[in-house]
Amino acid sequence: MKVFKKIMNGSYFLLTCIISIMIVVMLIIMSLEVVRRYLFGLTWSWSEEVVRYLLIYVTFLGGAAAFRSGSMVSFDLVLSRFPQRVQDILSVIVNTVCLVFIGFILVLGFKKVITPNMISQVSPSSGIAMWIPYASIPIGMFFLLLYIIENYSVLFQRFRQNRSVKSESD
Repeated sequence: MKVFKKIMNGSYFLLTCIISIMIVVMLIIMSLEVVRRYLFGLTWSWSEEVVRYLLIYVTFLGGAAAFRSGSMVSFDLVLSRFPQRVQDILSVIVNTVCLVFIGFILVLGFKKVITPNMISQVSPSSGIAMWIPYASIPIGMFFLLLYIIENYSVLFQRFRQNRSVKSESD
Protein backbone atom coordinates (compact mmCIF):
# COMPACT_ATOMS: atom_id res chain seq x y z
CA MET A 1 0.00 0.00 0.00
CA LYS A 2 2.88 2.36 0.74
CA VAL A 3 4.35 1.70 -2.71
CA PHE A 4 0.99 2.52 -4.33
CA LYS A 5 0.80 5.75 -2.31
CA LYS A 6 4.34 6.70 -3.41
CA ILE A 7 3.44 6.01 -7.04
CA MET A 8 0.30 8.14 -6.73
CA ASN A 9 2.25 10.98 -5.08
CA GLY A 10 4.89 10.79 -7.82
CA SER A 11 2.30 10.77 -10.60
CA TYR A 12 0.53 13.73 -8.99
CA PHE A 13 3.82 15.65 -8.74
CA LEU A 14 4.66 14.85 -12.36
CA LEU A 15 1.17 15.83 -13.48
CA THR A 16 1.29 19.19 -11.70
CA CYS A 17 4.74 19.89 -13.20
CA ILE A 18 3.49 19.08 -16.70
CA ILE A 19 0.40 21.27 -16.20
CA SER A 20 2.58 24.14 -14.92
CA ILE A 21 4.91 23.88 -17.92
CA MET A 22 1.95 23.84 -20.31
CA ILE A 23 0.46 26.94 -18.69
CA VAL A 24 3.79 28.77 -18.90
CA VAL A 25 4.19 27.81 -22.58
CA MET A 26 0.62 29.01 -23.26
CA LEU A 27 1.35 32.30 -21.52
CA ILE A 28 4.57 32.83 -23.46
CA ILE A 29 2.99 32.04 -26.84
CA MET A 30 -0.03 34.27 -26.16
CA SER A 31 2.15 37.15 -24.92
CA LEU A 32 4.46 36.93 -27.92
CA GLU A 33 1.46 36.75 -30.23
CA VAL A 34 -0.05 39.92 -28.71
CA VAL A 35 3.24 41.79 -29.08
CA ARG A 36 3.75 40.56 -32.64
CA ARG A 37 0.20 41.38 -33.68
CA TYR A 38 -0.15 44.86 -32.17
CA LEU A 39 3.39 46.18 -32.54
CA PHE A 40 4.48 44.58 -35.80
CA GLY A 41 1.24 43.52 -37.47
CA LEU A 42 2.54 39.96 -37.75
CA THR A 43 1.11 36.72 -36.49
CA TRP A 44 2.03 33.06 -36.41
CA SER A 45 -0.59 30.88 -38.04
CA TRP A 46 0.07 27.99 -35.65
CA SER A 47 -0.09 29.85 -32.34
CA GLU A 48 -3.86 29.77 -31.84
CA GLU A 49 -4.05 26.03 -32.46
CA VAL A 50 -1.11 25.21 -30.20
CA VAL A 51 -2.56 27.30 -27.37
CA ARG A 52 -5.95 25.63 -27.87
CA TYR A 53 -4.41 22.14 -27.73
CA LEU A 54 -2.39 23.03 -24.64
CA LEU A 55 -5.55 24.34 -23.00
CA ILE A 56 -7.30 21.05 -23.74
CA TYR A 57 -4.45 19.11 -22.12
CA VAL A 58 -4.42 21.45 -19.11
CA THR A 59 -8.17 20.91 -18.74
CA PHE A 60 -8.09 17.12 -18.74
CA LEU A 61 -4.88 16.73 -16.75
CA GLY A 62 -5.90 19.51 -14.39
CA GLY A 63 -9.24 17.81 -13.75
CA ALA A 64 -7.41 14.68 -12.64
CA ALA A 65 -5.02 16.69 -10.46
CA ALA A 66 -7.92 18.64 -8.94
CA PHE A 67 -9.71 15.40 -8.08
CA ARG A 68 -6.61 14.02 -6.38
CA SER A 69 -6.09 17.16 -4.31
CA GLY A 70 -9.77 17.35 -3.33
CA SER A 71 -10.24 20.65 -5.14
CA MET A 72 -13.21 19.59 -7.25
CA VAL A 73 -16.43 21.48 -6.80
CA SER A 74 -18.91 19.63 -4.65
CA PHE A 75 -22.33 20.43 -3.36
CA ASP A 76 -22.21 19.10 0.16
CA LEU A 77 -25.03 21.22 1.54
CA VAL A 78 -27.38 18.24 1.55
CA LEU A 79 -24.70 15.59 2.11
CA SER A 80 -23.36 17.26 5.26
CA ARG A 81 -26.76 16.93 6.95
CA PHE A 82 -26.54 13.13 6.94
CA PRO A 83 -24.73 11.07 9.59
CA GLN A 84 -21.10 10.23 8.82
CA ARG A 85 -21.90 6.59 7.97
CA VAL A 86 -24.48 7.65 5.34
CA GLN A 87 -22.03 10.23 3.96
CA ASP A 88 -19.40 7.51 3.58
CA ILE A 89 -21.84 5.14 1.85
CA LEU A 90 -22.94 7.89 -0.54
CA SER A 91 -19.29 8.75 -1.22
CA VAL A 92 -18.59 5.13 -2.20
CA ILE A 93 -21.65 5.14 -4.49
CA VAL A 94 -20.59 8.40 -6.14
CA ASN A 95 -17.03 7.12 -6.48
CA THR A 96 -18.32 3.94 -8.16
CA VAL A 97 -20.52 5.87 -10.59
CA CYS A 98 -17.53 8.09 -11.44
CA LEU A 99 -15.33 5.02 -11.90
CA VAL A 100 -17.76 3.48 -14.39
CA PHE A 101 -18.26 6.75 -16.25
CA ILE A 102 -14.55 7.58 -16.43
CA GLY A 103 -13.75 4.02 -17.52
CA PHE A 104 -16.31 4.32 -20.30
CA ILE A 105 -14.86 7.62 -21.49
CA LEU A 106 -11.32 6.21 -21.27
CA VAL A 107 -12.20 3.27 -23.53
CA LEU A 108 -14.10 5.42 -26.04
CA GLY A 109 -11.37 8.07 -26.06
CA PHE A 110 -8.68 5.47 -26.67
CA LYS A 111 -10.71 3.91 -29.49
CA LYS A 112 -11.10 7.34 -31.08
CA VAL A 113 -7.38 8.10 -30.87
CA ILE A 114 -6.28 4.85 -32.54
CA THR A 115 -8.66 5.04 -35.50
CA PRO A 116 -6.83 5.23 -38.84
CA ASN A 117 -8.63 8.46 -39.69
CA MET A 118 -7.39 10.16 -36.52
CA ILE A 119 -3.84 8.90 -36.93
CA SER A 120 -3.57 10.22 -40.49
CA GLN A 121 -5.33 13.55 -39.89
CA VAL A 122 -3.15 16.65 -39.47
CA SER A 123 -4.01 20.04 -38.00
CA PRO A 124 -4.32 22.69 -40.75
CA SER A 125 -2.16 25.47 -39.33
CA SER A 126 0.30 23.85 -36.97
CA GLY A 127 0.77 20.54 -38.75
CA ILE A 128 0.30 18.59 -35.51
CA ALA A 129 -1.10 15.09 -35.91
CA MET A 130 -4.67 15.23 -34.59
CA TRP A 131 -4.26 12.13 -32.47
CA ILE A 132 -2.04 14.21 -30.17
CA PRO A 133 -4.76 16.67 -29.03
CA TYR A 134 -7.34 13.87 -28.89
CA ALA A 135 -4.99 11.78 -26.75
CA SER A 136 -5.60 14.28 -23.94
CA ILE A 137 -8.94 12.57 -23.28
CA PRO A 138 -7.66 9.04 -22.55
CA ILE A 139 -4.55 10.37 -20.80
CA GLY A 140 -6.59 12.60 -18.49
CA MET A 141 -9.14 9.85 -17.89
CA PHE A 142 -6.36 7.36 -17.09
CA PHE A 143 -5.00 9.60 -14.35
CA LEU A 144 -8.49 10.31 -13.10
CA LEU A 145 -9.20 6.58 -12.98
CA LEU A 146 -6.03 6.01 -10.95
CA TYR A 147 -7.01 8.72 -8.48
CA ILE A 148 -10.55 7.40 -8.19
CA ILE A 149 -9.16 3.95 -7.37
CA GLU A 150 -6.87 5.58 -4.82
CA ASN A 151 -9.89 7.35 -3.35
CA TYR A 152 -11.44 3.95 -2.54
CA SER A 153 -8.59 3.23 -0.14
CA VAL A 154 -9.29 6.52 1.64
CA LEU A 155 -13.02 5.80 1.83
CA PHE A 156 -12.58 2.24 3.09
CA GLN A 157 -10.01 3.38 5.63
CA ARG A 158 -12.58 5.89 6.91
CA PHE A 159 -15.11 3.03 7.15
CA ARG A 160 -12.69 1.00 9.28
CA GLN A 161 -11.92 3.97 11.53
CA ASN A 162 -15.61 4.71 12.06
CA ARG A 163 -16.30 1.06 12.77
CA SER A 164 -13.47 0.85 15.33
CA VAL A 165 -14.59 4.08 17.01
CA LYS A 166 -18.15 2.76 17.18
CA SER A 167 -17.05 -0.59 18.68
CA GLU A 168 -14.90 1.17 21.29
CA SER A 169 -17.80 3.37 22.36
CA ASP A 170 -20.15 0.35 22.80
